[in-house]
Amino acid sequence: MSFAAAMNAMLWTLLLGTRGHSECPCEKNGHLRCFHDPSCPGLGCGAEGIEKCRFCGDDAGQFNPCSSGSKPPMLPKQPDDLTVSSGKSVREDVSCPCAETEPCFYDPSCPGLGCGALNRPKCRFCGGHFEECPKVRQSRAPQPTPDGLQTNRPHLPPIKQSPMPASAPPVPKLPDSPLAFDVFRSMAAAALDRHPMEDDDAADLAGAIKYIHTEILTEHLQNPTRTSRKYDIDAIAVHRFKIKNPQGVLQSEVSVQGEFGEFVTYDWGKATNPAQIPMIKEHGDFVGMAPCSELHCDARFPAERPYSWFSLGNWCPDLTWDEKGTKASPSPNCSKFKTGRTIMGGLCLNGFDANRAEPAMEPTGQQGCVYTYGKGRFVMLDDLVGVTNEDCNGRKCDNWLDFRLNCSSGNYKRRFTVGGKVEAVDFCVEFDIHPACEASCHTNECKQLLASGAEAYLGLPFWHGRCDPRANERRVEQAAYGFGVVGALLSHSLVEPRLLQRPCAMAEGTSWTCQPLPGGQGGPFCTRHYNGACDRCWIPGAAEGPFPSPKPWCPLDVLASTTYKAWNISLMPPCRSKRASHGCCLYDGSCYGTDEPNLATLDDDGLALVAARKSTLDMQIFLQRAAQADDRAKHITLTGDNMRWAAYFAWSPGPTGRTLADELDELFALLQSKRPIVTRVAATKPSNTAGIKATAGKPSCAEDAVMFAPMDIIG
Repeated sequence: MSFAAAMNAMLWTLLLGTRGHSECPCEKNGHLRCFHDPSCPGLGCGAEGIEKCRFCGDDAGQFNPCSSGSKPPMLPKQPDDLTVSSGKSVREDVSCPCAETEPCFYDPSCPGLGCGALNRPKCRFCGGHFEECPKVRQSRAPQPTPDGLQTNRPHLPPIKQSPMPASAPPVPKLPDSPLAFDVFRSMAAAALDRHPMEDDDAADLAGAIKYIHTEILTEHLQNPTRTSRKYDIDAIAVHRFKIKNPQGVLQSEVSVQGEFGEFVTYDWGKATNPAQIPMIKEHGDFVGMAPCSELHCDARFPAERPYSWFSLGNWCPDLTWDEKGTKASPSPNCSKFKTGRTIMGGLCLNGFDANRAEPAMEPTGQQGCVYTYGKGRFVMLDDLVGVTNEDCNGRKCDNWLDFRLNCSSGNYKRRFTVGGKVEAVDFCVEFDIHPACEASCHTNECKQLLASGAEAYLGLPFWHGRCDPRANERRVEQAAYGFGVVGALLSHSLVEPRLLQRPCAMAEGTSWTCQPLPGGQGGPFCTRHYNGACDRCWIPGAAEGPFPSPKPWCPLDVLASTTYKAWNISLMPPCRSKRASHGCCLYDGSCYGTDEPNLATLDDDGLALVAARKSTLDMQIFLQRAAQADDRAKHITLTGDNMRWAAYFAWSPGPTGRTLADELDELFALLQSKRPIVTRVAATKPSNTAGIKATAGKPSCAEDAVMFAPMDIIG
C-alpha cells in the first residue's frame, strides 16, 4: 500500500471511529460502491482499506449487485477446492484476469483484505487502497505441498497451518546424553594441554576472534619494542567438551538456555565477582555461559552472529591457582558446601582424554563430574591471517616476529598516532585502528570517519573492517574453515550436523525461554545454528511484532528443526505482508514474486527471494544482472573468485535484511579489492602433550599466555 493510500485508510478509520463502524466511505471510488458487512472477510471485502467494507455493483461485473436496502446481498459460498462430479478435488484455477484499471493477482493465502476479485476466492485486489501489487508475476504455478499450503518455493519444508493457543505445550525435554560441544581459547600454542581446563573462561570461535581483534592487536596502544603479540598469543585452540550440568542447576534461577549455568568470571583461577561465591556454594559445579544474544555486547565489535563466553570448573573458586592446593589436599580456605565438603569443581576425575579429540568418558551430571574434554587442536594465527604468506626480503615470512622485523612492504610500516595521524615506523604492523573508532564504532566521530573513506585501518587485510559486522562474520567463517568445520565457506554452517539435531529446552519461565510469545508474535525461538549452544532468534516481519523485529533472525528452517517440528500446532506467525524483503513470508514460502535468479525483480524483494534459495550460483546470476544495470560495472569484471565469494556472502541461512543498494555497494567494493576476499587456510595441528596433571604452586609462564579478560564480560 502506498503512503498516500495508507494515510487515506488511516484518516477514514479515524472518521469511522467517530461515526461508528457501520459506514463505508465508498463515494471516493466513483463507479465502485460498497457496504458494511460484518460477515467479512470474503468476496469483495476490504473496500477502502476497511476490512468489513465489501465492494458491490461495479460495471465490469466483478462484484455482486448492491442491495437496494440495508441488508447485504446474499453471496454464493466459495468452496476451498473446485470439485468434479466424481467428488474428487482438483487443482484450483490460478489465473486472475483482472482489468488493468482494477488490478489483482492470485494469492493462495486468501481469504483476507482485498480477496474475492472476479468472484474467485484466491484472487486479491492490489494497488490503490490495497497492498502494492507484485512487480512480476510468479514464473511458475504455485506448487502444492503435502499439507495443502501452496508456495512458489517448494523446497521449503511444509508448515502446519493451525492457530497457536495462548499457552502452547512444550516439546519433550532434552535428551539425557551429554552435550558434545566445541570450546575455543586464544592462547600460546606451546601452552596447549599443559594444565587442566578449569577455573577459567573460554569462548566460542566468534568470541575468540573478537577477543584477539579487540584486546590483543591494536598497535598504537602497545609497546612498539615488543617481540610477540600480547600475552604471547599465537594460536586459537579448540577442545571438544562433553557437558552435562546438574539438573538442580538447570531447574534453578541460574539456568541459562536450558543447558548451562550462570557465567562466572575468573582471573588466575579465582572468581572475580565476590557476589557469585554464595551462588557457587549453593549450586556447586557447572559449566556457565554468557551469550551475546543481543549483538551489542561490545561497541568495538559490531556483530550479526551471536557469540558466547563459557566458564569452566568452580573448584575452590575463591582462591587463585597458587593458593588452592591440590585436589588430593585442597587448601582449608577453599569454599565448601553447607555439608562441609570442599567444592572440587566440575571436571571429572581423569576427565581429560589425551588420546582422542572427543573424550571417551561421559560426565554423570553429578557434583564433581559435569564435563570432560579431549585432546586439543589449534590453528596458528600467522597462517590464518596471512603473516606466513607475506614477503620478508624475498622469502615467505616465518612468523609474527619475522614479519615485524623483515617484511618487505612499506605499506605495513605505518601506524596511527594517538591523535589519529598516520606515521611511518621502522617495523611492520599486523593491525591498527584509527583512535576515533578504537573505543567504539558507534560514535559520531567514527561514523563520519568511515563515511568519508579515509583510512580507518592499517596492517594486514585480514583484520581490516573491525567496525563492519559483515567483515567480522567473514573472518569467523574463514577461521572455522581452518578448523575443518564442514559447512564453513560452503553453506554458512559452522556447527557439526549431529549437534543441530539436538533439540533445545523450552526453559519456560526463565529470561532465556525458547517458547514463542503467544498471539502470533515472531519469537523468541531458539536455534543451535550459531555455535552449537541454544540461542534465541526471531522471525522478522510478524504481524503482531515485536516492532522493530529484534535480531538475530532465525534460520529459515527453524520451524522444521528438532526443537519445534514435534509440536502439534503451528508456530508460524501471521506475516504483516507478503513482501520477501520484510522477511516473514520467507519462512513458509508464501512471498509474492519469483525466486528464479534470471527472472526475480531487481529490487529488495527479488534479492531476498533469491537469497532464500541459499545458492551461491543463483545469487551470482542475480547480482550479475543487477550489477550490469549499474554504471559502476563498466570497468569491473563480474566473474572470478571475488565475484563468487561476494555472491556467497550475499546470502545466509536466514533473511539478510539487506537492500539491493547495500548489496551492490558491497559487491563493487569487494570486486575492486586487490586482495582475495577469502584465503582458505586449513592448518589445524594437534597438541603433542601425552597428559596433564593439576599441580600446586604458582602456574608456569605458559599460563600467562591464556589470559582472558574481554571488556564485554561484566565481572
